[in-house]
Amino acid sequence: MLKSNPLRLLVTLCAVFITHAAAAAQPAPEPQRQQLLNGLRVLMLPRNGDSNVLVKMRIHSGAAFDLAGKEGLMTALAAAFFDPNTREYVTDDLGGRLEVRTSYDSIDVTLQGRASDFERFLELLRNGLVNIQLTPETVERVRAELVKAASASAGAGEADRMVAARLFNPFPYARPWRGRPSLWPASSAPTCCSRASGS
Repeated sequence: MLKSNPLRLLVTLCAVFITHAAAAAQPAPEPQRQQLLNGLRVLMLPRNGDSNVLVKMRIHSGAAFDLAGKEGLMTALAAAFFDPNTREYVTDDLGGRLEVRTSYDSIDVTLQGRASDFERFLELLRNGLVNIQLTPETVERVRAELVKAASASAGAGEADRMVAARLFNPFPYARPWRGRPSLWPASSAPTCCSRASGS
């Protein structure tokens, strides 16, 4: 009887391990894929029991689309999507998170918060992208933010840009995607704004 107990224990452990491995090997659920009439592709992945919602939108036009000599324009556009009041509303009133990131290849907008605020997040996202206010005040605020961020990170990543310039030539991946403070003189903000708004 004592000799069969270790064997029984070994068989039980193997069965538990196989069951656990089979459960872990199950593929993740596939997201629902839909395409809206305007061509926007939507992926929805429900997570049962989760009280939070995550809304992400990717715009496949990043800093690589900046004009030569005008580095930072796509970053400035992304920074103008949401005004400070909207950002404060999401973080303070809704208890969520609003983040806009620009890379060379895309602009990513992330909204995260309670699932009960899902429709409100979609409305904020739509308003931010469709109703961009490119007033001289907004452009000046964005310019000041970009100059501050670029000055704070001056010299950081310079070696990476030099290597990228050797590999890819200077256009577009060797250019600083945030821009440079020298490209953002205060006097050019209203001019940039008037051209962008079509006036």
